[in-house]
Amino acid sequence: MEHEECDDRSHNCLPAYFRGSRALRTITKMYLDSEAARIREVEEAIEWISSKESLRPSGESILKKKVSNVWDMVYKFVISTDYDSPLLDSMVFFLVNLKNSPPVRQRVHDPETHLPKIVKDSNRIWKNATGQDLKIFVRKLKPSPKSSGFCEDGDPPSDTSEGGIQLPTTADTEKSDEGKAKAQEKAGQQNHDENNSSSGAVRLDTTKKTTEELNRVEVPMVNQTVQIDGMTLWNELPLLDDFLYHKFMGIGQLDRREKCSLAGLLGRMVAGGLCKYKFGCMALWLIRETLETPRLVKLDDNPDEDGHGLEDQSDEDKSKKRQVKEKKKRQQNKTVTDDQLGKEFDKLSVNDLLPPCITLLDACGKNLAYLTKTKFTVRGLYDNNQWTRVGDLAADSVGEGEEGFSTRRWMFWKSRFKRLARLEIRPLSTEARRGLSILYDSGAKSGFEFPGDREYMRRSFEYLSRNGSLLQDPSSIDLD
Repeated sequence: MEHEECDDRSHNCLPAYFRGSRALRTITKMYLDSEAARIREVEEAIEWISSKESLRPSGESILKKKVSNVWDMVYKFVISTDYDSPLLDSMVFFLVNLKNSPPVRQRVHDPETHLPKIVKDSNRIWKNATGQDLKIFVRKLKPSPKSSGFCEDGDPPSDTSEGGIQLPTTADTEKSDEGKAKAQEKAGQQNHDENNSSSGAVRLDTTKKTTEELNRVEVPMVNQTVQIDGMTLWNELPLLDDFLYHKFMGIGQLDRREKCSLAGLLGRMVAGGLCKYKFGCMALWLIRETLETPRLVKLDDNPDEDGHGLEDQSDEDKSKKRQVKEKKKRQQNKTVTDDQLGKEFDKLSVNDLLPPCITLLDACGKNLAYLTKTKFTVRGLYDNNQWTRVGDLAADSVGEGEEGFSTRRWMFWKSRFKRLARLEIRPLSTEARRGLSILYDSGAKSGFEFPGDREYMRRSFEYLSRNGSLLQDPSSIDLD
């Protein structure tokens, strides 16, 4: 907007302001529409998968790849969005609506018939080729005599009603049902002759059924919800927890803004009640890896040569460097395994993990305080309780072998923030003080009082009374 001077007679700045504000509103609307279109792309991908699975189900392995591609679209949207942007709230609201949407159903053979695996595989191959299910027949269940548990030759009676494709009947079965079949054929032939004699026409006899057809029944088709690894498609957000876990393991490859955006998504999901127990445990894991795990503290908190954590570098330069690095990796066909991700994650310093941890606490601190007061824990939910166990640094204060949220663990986080704040390493110390302030405020916002909260509030009021303004710098409050 150009600079305009005002005089006593006219206000030339007002037209210039309105011209500039109109252009700004237009540009802002275009930006929001373009970002909202990316969310709609995710929605369209989900609708396409849902409609396809309801009409022509694919194999479980193929469905897993499709769902993983959807979560990858969500991930790319998140890391390209600022962590304090309302667009992240829009994505979380979309996931909440997705979780509460009607389940995806598909027509399948009745699972209570317990069809053999070879029959199910044959039907899946046939349906993938033709789009229709096979007609599968099973033998009628015949009540066995209560008095006899064995056949005449001493063998237990065979049960062929479990399911499968209809097998040829034996001679003994045909002989035992011969009288019944003849009676039905005779009655049908008599009715057919009467109809033909009355009308004078000759018709083909289609009422005759073989003994084999009389002794079998078709497996009915029922509606069943689509599931992946025992989780309902979309309603339980299948594979999202494992997907985010692997992305957090590779968080060292992201810059500061992208780390905070990924942690901001997780915090908003917990705050929004989106599977808060599952993702609450993931939030606990990130806090443990940041505050409870022995990690290196960089005294010179300057960005490395890759520009990770650099604040004064433009986002365009960061994006170009990242794209060049990804292009080189694709050209060299390098695939990062889980072991390599784990080793790279263990090498991260406190300086690398503290910013996303603070962003997480800022987004869902009140919810984590509630889980802490309720002493929430999930035993056996994941292998070796890798998300809920206590870190090595907190083993003495909290107790070795303890799991889940607890007041002693909350108090250890406060003490850890205090120790980091006393190091006077900027911006590490400033972020540690901010994290400590968030923990104190989260207890008050959640309606629970933790040890030390009242004293911190007293010192805060003393600071306000001395300065006469809102608290801008938490470093002015005495940590002791």
